[in-house]
Amino acid sequence: MDETTNNNNQETGAGTWAWVVTGIVVVAVLAGFYYWPNRGRQNTPPANNAEQSQQNDSAAALSASDEVSDIEADLNNTNVDNLDKETADILSEINAN
Repeated sequence: MDETTNNNNQETGAGTWAWVVTGIVVVAVLAGFYYWPNRGRQNTPPANNAEQSQQNDSAAALSASDEVSDIEADLNNTNVDNLDKETADILSEINAN
């Protein structure tokens, strides 16, 4: 009877260590997923030029009304000519990484 009890205790101990090792590996993998994308990047604010400032000011000048005439006026005053201006910069940054 003593041999059976010792055998069960050894299996339980081995199972506990297996769970501990598995938990450590899972934590290490999750930490890697968290830190890997942030590796090598610096948090620098984007350059603020006059055109961006003008676009921000025009966006702030939109009316708060939900009347159709006010919405049409806001749409007519919105400049959509430079929507794809930063596409080249974004693509070059993506390709650089």
